[in-house]
Amino acid sequence: MKKTLIVAATLLGALTANAQQPVGKFSITPKFGFSNNYTSRDMPASFYYATFIPISEEDFLIHNSSSDITAGSFTFYNSKSKTGITFGAEAQYQFTKVFALSGGVMYTQKGATYDTKGFSTNLTDLKGNTYKYNIDEDIKLKLDYLTIPILANVYVAKGLALKAGIQPEIAINKKMQIQTSITPSDNPFITSTNSDVKNVSTFGLSIPIGISYEYHNFVADARYNLGLTNIEKEKASGAKHQNIAITIGYKIIL
Repeated sequence: MKKTLIVAATLLGALTANAQQPVGKFSITPKFGFSNNYTSRDMPASFYYATFIPISEEDFLIHNSSSDITAGSFTFYNSKSKTGITFGAEAQYQFTKVFALSGGVMYTQKGATYDTKGFSTNLTDLKGNTYKYNIDEDIKLKLDYLTIPILANVYVAKGLALKAGIQPEIAINKKMQIQTSITPSDNPFITSTNSDVKNVSTFGLSIPIGISYEYHNFVADARYNLGLTNIEKEKASGAKHQNIAITIGYKIIL
């Protein structure tokens, strides 16, 4: 019985042991994870097209007559969530057993997808030729950010912290990915573009709220980021980023 109690106590100690850093110490935690991103409102995705019925890719490249060309634009509003990766590092200073401050730099993929796969419409050029213009995949709004989370960490139990703060965000990549095809044709002419998006603000701000747990220097972190600023420069839709991120990291105590 005594041996059983000793073994049980040892196992319990192992399960409850963690690497919450000592008071007065700095730490650095490299981390990696995934994020689920969506917008608070449907943000319009617009793109222009200028095309004609091509016989072949070579014909498309050398064609220089405007008589066959049809031009216009499409706008879609039905946005969906988009999954991306996030990685970087955070530094933390432990003021007391209960309170710590942290700051970091993370690369985070944000954006949205649009329910456009299977979209098709008839277009007619100036010569009266009619053809189908198809969108073959969901349009992807690919927005990549450097995020700078600054957080207050309150330890409500050993290793378990609640956290909240402010997060400046800098857009370093703004792209819209579209794949289209033109039919009828024995070999449909397919185009894929990855164009710049002009109406996205470079700077943004959000409020991160989260919870983390530290165990043997490993840190699991779940965070919800509530966007405060509009994604668009012209603020037409009022859409803001909403983001849920889950990461795992390893704390290095200095």
